[in-house]
Formats: sequence, structure tokens, C-alpha cells
Amino acid sequence: MRNKSMLRQVLSSVGLALIAVAMVAMPASAFSAAGKSGEAGLAAQDHECRFWAISSEDSPGSVIQDHLVNLPNSLKNLSSANPNGWSVGYYPDGSDDPTVNRGFPPAYTDPNFDNAATEAASATPRIAVSHIRSTSSGVTPPSGDPHPFERVKNGKHWLMGHNGTIDKDVLLDLIRPDYFAANPPQYGSNQSEWIDSDLYQIFTLQTLEDFNWQVKPALGYVIHRLREAIGPGTSPSTEQLNFFLTDGTTVWAYRQGNTLWYLDETSSPTPYTAVASQPPSASPGSWVELSDGQLITMHQNSAPEVENINVYISEVIVDNDGLGTSYTGGAWGYSSGLMPYGGTSRTEMEQGATYAFEASINGYHLVSLWWTYWPSRCTNVPVDIYDGTTLLDTVVVNHRENDGRGIR
Repeated sequence: MRNKSMLRQVLSSVGLALIAVAMVAMPASAFSAAGKSGEAGLAAQDHECRFWAISSEDSPGSVIQDHLVNLPNSLKNLSSANPNGWSVGYYPDGSDDPTVNRGFPPAYTDPNFDNAATEAASATPRIAVSHIRSTSSGVTPPSGDPHPFERVKNGKHWLMGHNGTIDKDVLLDLIRPDYFAANPPQYGSNQSEWIDSDLYQIFTLQTLEDFNWQVKPALGYVIHRLREAIGPGTSPSTEQLNFFLTDGTTVWAYRQGNTLWYLDETSSPTPYTAVASQPPSASPGSWVELSDGQLITMHQNSAPEVENINVYISEVIVDNDGLGTSYTGGAWGYSSGLMPYGGTSRTEMEQGATYAFEASINGYHLVSLWWTYWPSRCTNVPVDIYDGTTLLDTVVVNHRENDGRGIR
């Protein structure tokens, strides 16, 4: 929704109770090149996994070889600390279909890793990625490192890699059952075998679809929801959210937890931008360390953009009886249902009664609803979503589901 937005629920049965609507809005972006320099080195940078990516109109083959194989802190030379497989992927020039090579022996012992790096370098790809893994969640496939996870959505091949661990219960709570059924994990047959990073991509793609493929607003929402959910009682209780994501045209990478660095060589004779868990060179040189909460967008033919993800996170809550609310039909008395947001909730049984929530806000956002539970609540409440006076969508909601809280 953009501009002045309104949500209206129409009573279609008996026992409707409304509490609050929260619109997570993504305002206009503000670019910066903020970062900090630091020291590269294994002792200071302990990672569960490590990843690397490059973006260019024609990525220099010598750079790919150096970053993956030759330099002191190349992924190959760091892989003794990440022994559970490797991958090298790239989009050949002129192709939207990536090639991904994987292996299970550690990269430093496997000549196939060198061969995969040489293959990627020889392809002068627009985008190339690589990952080395220390298994912290789920299975270790015999084919090698499962990162990057690949799925085809919106006519594009999406690759995503992760560095860290996320509680699988958190991710499963965020993925809608229907979306999970249509997009099951690629590895494992039960929750203990599923890989958290695979679920991370499923949740990210679900959100991208919800946001009509507006990538950075969607990523802001993903991080916002994970920050809310991770904490005491989750395992781990810290945010380990580093990722790279690409659709074959652009690379997005985010730091939250482990270190992440980028190199802007877009002004050089052979322009490119690279990102890595740590600089592959012996010292940082021109590499810049991202801070927690920073998102980098890497283009093929222009300088990278570094932004704080908070630019894309802004929440507006409209509660019953507050500014922006109105109703028609019936008296809309107070409900005795449990767990109301803000202390009270309204209910009405008259056929055709409506309750409206309205807020002036810009950008793309999702709408979340919170209602109190009662066995007689409606199972088919139509929720009309407007942009000004233009009806965008009508979503039918079952108010007996989700223990009184639903997300859309």
C-alpha cells in the first residue's frame, strides 16, 4: 500500500472481535557509505560459515582466483575452520540460469574446489558466489555444501547463502503453512534434518512475494520479524543473520552477527564489487567492514549502496478506539476475549457490520491483525485493503486460527 491506507473488516457471520492492525512500512531509502576499518585475521573472526560474492559486468577472472584460492585468507585457505563442504556458483554472461558446483571434502583438500574456481573465473560471470560450511543445523548432504540454496521465483533463479544459526522454530513460525507446503525444504525429511538456512530462504522468498518483489523493503521486513522473534528462549538467543542473496542481476548482502566486509573497485579499469566474511588479503587494505544492521546492494555497473536496514523498518499500530478507527453497524461493544492488544477489544454480531483502521503512510508494507480468540468467532471475515479509495485486495481471515493473532 502507498500513501493513505485503510483496512476494513466486514462482519460476515457472528462474533467478530477486532483489536489492532499493525502496518510495517518501508519508507524511502537513504544511502550512505558508512563502515569501519578493522583487522583481518582468523583469531579475531571465528565464523560458523564463510561466504564471498562478486558483481560486475564482467567479473575479472584473476580476482575470482585470488579471492577463492590464492590469497592468504582466501576461502580455500580458511576452509580448515569450515570443513563441511564448499560451493562455487556463477551466472554465465548472458544467462539467468546459474551454475553451482559443490563438494563435500574441505576446500583446502579438494582439487575440485580449485577446478570450480577456475571454471567460474574462465566464465567472466556477471555474478559469482562461494560458501564454505561448518554444519550447525540439519543434515550435511553427501553432494556437498547446500549453500547457496536455489529456487526459481518470479522468473528468476534466486541464490541465498547464510553465515550463522537461527532457531528453526522461529523460522517455522514465520512461514505460513500453505507457503511451506508449496515450498518445502530442499534437504531432510523432518525438522531435525531441515537446515535453518534453507528455511531462512523460504521465509525470505515468501516475504518477497508478499512485497511484490520489492527487494529491500521485503528484506527490512524479514530482519524486523527475526529481530522480534530471536531472544531469550530461542536457540541461539543472538541474531546471526548474515546472508547474501542474488537474482542473477543484483547481489544483496547483510550483516547481523558475524563480520562482513566489502570492496568497491567500481572505479578501477576492471570494475567490480566484492563482499566477503573477511578480507581474503593478509591485511584489509581497501576492504571496508560493514556494521551490524547494514545492507549492501551490489550492482553490475555502478557503485554499491550501503544502508542501515532500519531505513526499511517502521511500524505503525492502529488500535481499536484510537485515531484512524471508525465503525458502522451495531454497537460494537467490548469483548471479554483473552489477550487483547492494548487492554481492550471490540466485538459485534450484526450482519454486515464493519470496523475500519486508517493510517497515512508511504511505501510498501504488510498488514498484521490481532484479535481475541473465542469459539464463536467468524471463520470467513473479509478484510478489505485500500490505497486511499482504491481497493487493493480482499483477504478472507479465519478468526478462530492462530490463537487470536494472524499475519498477512
